[in-house]
Amino acid sequence: MKKAMLIIFIFSFGVITGFAQKKDALFIYGEGFSFWVIEPEGWLCHTEDAFRYTMNAYFCLGKKKINKSPAIMHITVLGKGGDTIQQSLAIDR
Repeated sequence: MKKAMLIIFIFSFGVITGFAQKKDALFIYGEGFSFWVIEPEGWLCHTEDAFRYTMNAYFCLGKKKINKSPAIMHITVLGKGGDTIQQSLAIDR
């Protein structure tokens, strides 16, 4: 059973890695999370200083810096804070 799980994990990781490399994906990770992002055409992803702005990553138009870009998209991973789905939905009403 352990061998089968290991083979499945290695195969899955290889497929995901291969897909990400083909698409020039960026791997974003932190405590308790990880995911891949692909830069939209015409945008540049910045991760090296995103922590200064309490973000995990941000995207600027072209090759501009955050203070020069006319538009910014950002990724910020937040914890649930112990709320259940029902509690989170109730707050959003």
